[in-house]
Amino acid sequence: MPEFDVHSLTGRRLSPAALRGAPSLLMFHRYARCAVCNERIRELRDVVPRLQVATGLRVMFVCHSEELTLEREFGHLDLPLEIVADPSRELYATFGVERSVVRTLKARSISTIVRARRAMPADGKPAGLERPLTVIPADFFVDSEGTVVSAHYGEFLGDTWPVPTIVRLAKAHAAALP
Repeated sequence: MPEFDVHSLTGRRLSPAALRGAPSLLMFHRYARCAVCNERIRELRDVVPRLQVATGLRVMFVCHSEELTLEREFGHLDLPLEIVADPSRELYATFGVERSVVRTLKARSISTIVRARRAMPADGKPAGLERPLTVIPADFFVDSEGTVVSAHYGEFLGDTWPVPTIVRLAKAHAAALP
């Protein structure tokens, strides 16, 4: 895994060394109020705790929003994942996460955005947009030794691993739990 050293919203230090000893899922998305990204977090809220107990899985969810923006959006939630702010997109560059106007404007991207916007909770917050809008999601599964064993670079917004794939990978690389 490439070298990095970041802190999550909870203050936890995350680096390849800090993640060793248990499998990890690194997910790169867009910004705090991105409907597609919020939908992904809602989807993982129920699944990740069970995988953490069964396999030791750790999840790092990277957004290019400022930390304060992410704190306002997610800080009040008890999420089973570590949210990382990367407004300079250095971590995105380290992992080769791409931006693409063409893939952002694909019909599947547009339909994903429309579906996700409809599913956003009515919380009274403005939708908000943060540039760049063209970041395409990417997922990386890292084994307990710190090796990236599988990577998925999206072809459109919302093209991430389905939950069954995450479950399969977590079970295949489960940590030795007490």
